[in-house]
Amino acid sequence: VLLLLALLPLSLGSKSAASSLTTNNVMMTTITTMMEKETLLTILAEKGPFENEDDETACRELVEELSPDEVEAAAQTSFAYFEATQLRQDLQFLSTEDNDDDEGKNDTTTATALDKTKLQQQFAMREARRHYIGEDRNAERALHSLREALSLRSELRVNLVRFIPLAAHEEAFDNLTVLSDAEKAVVRTFRAQVEQEFPRQYTITGGLDVDRSAVVVRFPRLTSETDVDGYLTTLLYVTERALAATEYYSTGRQEKVLALSEYLDYNSANAPPIWSLKDSVLKLQHMYPERLKKMILTDPPFWMRALYSLLFPLLSKSTVDKVSMTSGASEKETVLTELIGDNVPKSLPLLQEDWSISSDSIDIEQYLNQPMYQTHSPLESSPACQE
Repeated sequence: VLLLLALLPLSLGSKSAASSLTTNNVMMTTITTMMEKETLLTILAEKGPFENEDDETACRELVEELSPDEVEAAAQTSFAYFEATQLRQDLQFLSTEDNDDDEGKNDTTTATALDKTKLQQQFAMREARRHYIGEDRNAERALHSLREALSLRSELRVNLVRFIPLAAHEEAFDNLTVLSDAEKAVVRTFRAQVEQEFPRQYTITGGLDVDRSAVVVRFPRLTSETDVDGYLTTLLYVTERALAATEYYSTGRQEKVLALSEYLDYNSANAPPIWSLKDSVLKLQHMYPERLKKMILTDPPFWMRALYSLLFPLLSKSTVDKVSMTSGASEKETVLTELIGDNVPKSLPLLQEDWSISSDSIDIEQYLNQPMYQTHSPLESSPACQE
């Protein structure tokens, strides 16, 4: 347990067709922070990775147990749904009153409008599914887990973390009507915390794996100095950004991330206080079940390998399957090529010719100003063009 805690915390009817349409009552910034519309619509059309009808029915019933506010909060765990319903002006939605009305349904504009109620249900069910699978398909425990996660997201104001890139552009940020002045102040605080924490330990969405899931790269901590609140805020930012990237680049078909933790030059003296680390990890585990695809530890110290060998017989098969250690160029080439694909340098630009992973090219300010869904080195083409 201590080993896993010390690694990477990711567990990680209206009268006319015109009046039946609504648009978001927010101001969309002129800064390029939005997904391409085609890509966004492709993601919104993804139903979710339900294994069978029984799972789908069970998750629908879980969502029916939630309050309207909880359903919306569950749906907003999807960055694409959040952007579509909270941040954009170029999408049209059917009004609630018109969802069941036949009038105007042949109108071209109405036919292309989105049904927010159905989207809300769809993405809330996807979040419910993750808790349902995480709790071994026990509906009672899954409902408790889901509600606990939604409560934590509200308490920690996770959605405000998604505005961190915009906070660097003062005029556009000040003109945002979707946030109150108090919320903007919180976002600015979050931004300052992340700016302070990032140089202490680089953790970025560094690339994509073979399934177009985000690869989170975490480097050794460089100092023992830790602001507890800033540490947690940064973990939330890193996690939300990685999940947004997976959703974007896979166009909604994948939900997990691959974690790559570099341990070359690791110094245990620089680790955050264990109580802070444990508290942060537990919170993230509650909020992000079924999100970790695999964790790769590169060049781990001997004591870590020895400890893992001792713990290995006690770990569940699912945990064992998700964690692996690799050292040396040949071993790393084999493992990373299998997970990331043949064109590893393009998919993971931080990788060097000797298969080491370097943080030298990371520009913190540039990275923090990128849209939440982008990798450190954005791909040249839109996900919608990757078919």
